[in-house]
Amino acid sequence: MHESLPISDEQKRVSRGSLSTLQEYLSTGCSAAFSDWAITRAELFEVFLYGRYAHNNPDKVHKVKRLIGSGLSVIYQSDFEDIVLTYIEYSLWYKAFNERIIQSLK
Repeated sequence: MHESLPISDEQKRVSRGSLSTLQEYLSTGCSAAFSDWAITRAELFEVFLYGRYAHNNPDKVHKVKRLIGSGLSVIYQSDFEDIVLTYIEYSLWYKAFNERIIQSLK
């Protein structure tokens, strides 16, 4: 996003690095896994969001039922809440970062 802006290379590096850190976190596995399904944090977020909380995607609903029925629902719910908090932290950090960039462009 910041690559085309007239900002310092350091600011671009920080922007890329923060996004890379978030993507690395989301690509890691959850606290528990099935023998045939090593669910990542990104996938868990989508499954809970689109299968339980926001929308009714049949494929995601099926996966939520599997997660909840596994007896590990507390672990998966805790992981989901951690992911949501991470997104919030990232969004707040990025907002402040963008505000500093905007000020530097004035």
